[in-house]
Amino acid sequence: MKEALARGTEVLPLVLVGDRIAVEGAYPSREALAALRFLHSPSSCRRSKQVGAASS
Repeated sequence: MKEALARGTEVLPLVLVGDRIAVEGAYPSREALAALRFLHSPSSCRRSKQVGAASS
């Protein structure tokens, strides 16, 4: 997270799943949030990638 914040405030908001950044720079859609709830297990967090975010 420190690396993301070092890039400035444009990365905000950050949505974390476990200890991983799941979405940055936009609020996720309801669909994206629903998909993120399944990524909470530690093993899936290691495999997760950024989930699409809704445009502002």
